[in-house]
Amino acid sequence: MIDLELVRSNPDLVKKAIADKQLDIDLDEFISIDQERRQLISQREEFLAERNSLTVEQAKQRGGEIKAKLAEIEPRLAEVEKEFRKLSLLLPQIPSPNSPIGGEESNQAVREEGERPNFDFEIKDHIELGESLGLIDFERGRQVSGFRGYFLKNEAVLMHYGLMQLGLKLMEQKGFTLMSSPTILREFALEGSGHFPFGRPEVYQIANAARLQAESEK
Repeated sequence: MIDLELVRSNPDLVKKAIADKQLDIDLDEFISIDQERRQLISQREEFLAERNSLTVEQAKQRGGEIKAKLAEIEPRLAEVEKEFRKLSLLLPQIPSPNSPIGGEESNQAVREEGERPNFDFEIKDHIELGESLGLIDFERGRQVSGFRGYFLKNEAVLMHYGLMQLGLKLMEQKGFTLMSSPTILREFALEGSGHFPFGRPEVYQIANAARLQAESEK
């Protein structure tokens, strides 16, 4: 979630991020909800503080009025809190000023390692190479999983897990704590990681609103 103080202090910066990422979000609506929420919280706290400071005699005179005011504020505050949370999860983080604006066609190469080789024969892509060497089965993959599905086979499987093991070793050497996350997650965890709300349609839901971990590596 974006820092809300940044939204309050620099809404134009957030609006630019929304426009750059081509999102359909009304920031003015969020700001209005945020202001109402803060006002309602302040009013509720004032009435609660006053109620707690009343003497027995004062409570007889003022207690009923305070109770009625709280009965008006709290249902509205619950509605506003719900809308506030929904909208706050949609707000994007501020991108780096060095990030190009646009789709994949706007991507820029930051650096290249090594030299590009020149071959005296026609180069095959990974699909043709994988199928001809018996390393990838795209046809059966599409049959069982749909678009872009594939099976890795033989040496490709060993390479796949070998690269994962290499990555783990490198991270361990750098002092990172290695962790394997649970397969079943609660929604707040997926919200905190940024998967929700945008990725909600892509994540399987099981009993009691629990969700299956979305990463393909699992």
